[in-house]
Amino acid sequence: MKSELKTLLAERGALVEERLDLLLSRQDDDFSPLIDAARYSCLGGGKRIRAFLTTEFSSLGKGNPDSALTYAACIEMVHAASLIHDDLPCMDDDDMRRGKPSCHIAYPEETALLAGDALMIYPYEIISTLSGVSDKEKLAAIKALSSASGMYGMIGGQQMDVSGNAATLDKLKKLQGLKTGRMIRAACLLGCISAGANEESELYVSACEYADKVGLAFQIIDDLLDVSGDPKTLGKRVGVDAKKNMMTFASAMPYDEALDLAAKYTAEACVAVSRFDGSETLCALAKELLLRNS
Repeated sequence: MKSELKTLLAERGALVEERLDLLLSRQDDDFSPLIDAARYSCLGGGKRIRAFLTTEFSSLGKGNPDSALTYAACIEMVHAASLIHDDLPCMDDDDMRRGKPSCHIAYPEETALLAGDALMIYPYEIISTLSGVSDKEKLAAIKALSSASGMYGMIGGQQMDVSGNAATLDKLKKLQGLKTGRMIRAACLLGCISAGANEESELYVSACEYADKVGLAFQIIDDLLDVSGDPKTLGKRVGVDAKKNMMTFASAMPYDEALDLAAKYTAEACVAVSRFDGSETLCALAKELLLRNS
């Protein structure tokens, strides 16, 4: 299953890359650096895990593959925006991202800031004008993405992070549930929405549980890699959290205990979707994320 998953990730990643390229292809000479910076941050890198989750949950629910692909591209735009902002000198001040200079290093800082802003907003224009999709579905997709990325989602978690408001394990789980987990949940739910699932449906409810568990496991491994990972493999600096004296899953508990907790969440994620035919791929992905080194 591991080789099959690798192939599937590569194939879906290529399709998402193609869709992103198309959606970011419109040019305007008066502000071309902004468009170039947005394309620089969105194209040619990243695992596309969130995009894969969107397309896989759509497939699980026998949804529309074309609209799911557009939703997948939209969530990658918002994710890229968050990385641009994360790397800025006023935030994490990171010079490298995905193995290349961060956006504010490759472009002027003000252009990078605006590129992040643009990539945060543009997906809603794309979704609202999507052809062949009902207004009801568009509204559900916009709600899922905006609530996950906004003040009471990813951005709220980011504020907790920059203010150091994670002095306990429960606070840390809340922070990461907002900052990382909500966007992973949105990715899964956008796939469900493309399949016509609503908030009461079994697929939607299971997707939420799967996403929340995978999101926590993902962040635990991310924190552990910041301690033990290889910068070349990761494509970014390591040891950043410790230098800033930030509380993370790696600092809140022994390494082995954190790894066991991530394994527990991964197993629970697999159980959440096990009732659906074809869920083996989602389970294989969860296990692969647990074992990742980048």
